[in-house]
Amino acid sequence: MAHHSWKAIYIEADPNKFPALTKTAAAYPGITPVCSLVTAAGETALDNILARYSAPEKFDILSIDIDGNDYDVWEASVNYHPRLVIVEFNPTFPADFNYVDRGGRGFIGSSAPAFAALAARKGYVLFVATATNLFFLREDCFAALGVRPQALGELLPQSPCYAFLNHAGEIVFSDEALARRLRGISYAQPLKTLARRLSGVPTFYALGQTHAQGNVMLKFLRWLAAMLAPIRAKP
Repeated sequence: MAHHSWKAIYIEADPNKFPALTKTAAAYPGITPVCSLVTAAGETALDNILARYSAPEKFDILSIDIDGNDYDVWEASVNYHPRLVIVEFNPTFPADFNYVDRGGRGFIGSSAPAFAALAARKGYVLFVATATNLFFLREDCFAALGVRPQALGELLPQSPCYAFLNHAGEIVFSDEALARRLRGISYAQPLKTLARRLSGVPTFYALGQTHAQGNVMLKFLRWLAAMLAPIRAKP
């Protein structure tokens, strides 16, 4: 926009943030600012918005990053065939795990394999990836650029996080950095969670972390829970 006089349609769904977009558009006249949700169907479907603003069928870049139904929006777009499509994915899914967050209901995003399969159906192949975005290039553009398609396993920037159970029935995460972002885990048995919090031991662990099974307070609370179990089991 600043150096090559590109034209673009920028879409902002939040009315409170839209004034900032109009200010940017005033500085760069090539930007057409639009205040609208982007959905998979209806008047706010991506194809309908692009048609209202006379976007060409084969424009250069489509970037979808809406923290919701990104997959559905691209899947529903059938009238436009940009050269490059950038979509946000959830990098914590394993490279072989196919998951689509339909409608963004899970607020978790879709996995890279799901996007790759959708891209293939639309005539796109993976070109490159960043920490949270996949870049899909239209198949006919690879030869012109002199580059080759990439495999997900070659490009995924980080390992997924797995959850395991130890012998005490506690959750153990494979990614220590992710585990540090969690404050605690609440278990289905209230006494199980209470015992860990009162004794000061973790409610979950990272893989490789030493288990705190020798804590005196924890042993006492486990004994108390065992004593109370028959009482709780009575109808």
